[in-house]
Amino acid sequence: MSTFSSSYLEELFELSQNGLFSMNKIEWWLLKYSEVFLELEKSEQSLYFNWLAGVKTSPSLRKEKLLFIDTYRALETISKFHRNEDYLKDEVRSYNSLRHPEKVKEWLEKNETIGSEIYACFLLDYLDYSNDAKHLNVFVKDLGERSIFVDRKDFENTLLFLDIFNNLYWKN
Repeated sequence: MSTFSSSYLEELFELSQNGLFSMNKIEWWLLKYSEVFLELEKSEQSLYFNWLAGVKTSPSLRKEKLLFIDTYRALETISKFHRNEDYLKDEVRSYNSLRHPEKVKEWLEKNETIGSEIYACFLLDYLDYSNDAKHLNVFVKDLGERSIFVDRKDFENTLLFLDIFNNLYWKN
């Protein structure tokens, strides 16, 4: 196992511009530390399974390692959402070209799973921190005074899609 360093999180925060992160820099950080994450996750799972089996093990992972795991998982989650930006851009274009109500219904049916299930809590999870939220807030417990705000521009298609979808879907 490679040696863990608490500087991994420091490096993440150095990637922000005035406290604002781009998805490109987050993706880079996730890629750079993917092996460290997998090793720590494996250790965490091993400790948990030993505990379930009643096996006495060494103490749990240190707090900074758990914070790294939690941060990595939170960024990985928003990264998975971001991978749909191109698809959602195409769906917004498709919606904007619709002229007949039956086509709008077909569009809603096509996007029902992504809009009402996959992205059901997206706005609450990332934009519910303020009445005038400007950027997406990636919540990580125990970050203290630090915050991870992702530039809203990186999710412009997601936000536009959700605005259209939610107005049509939940209204009916």
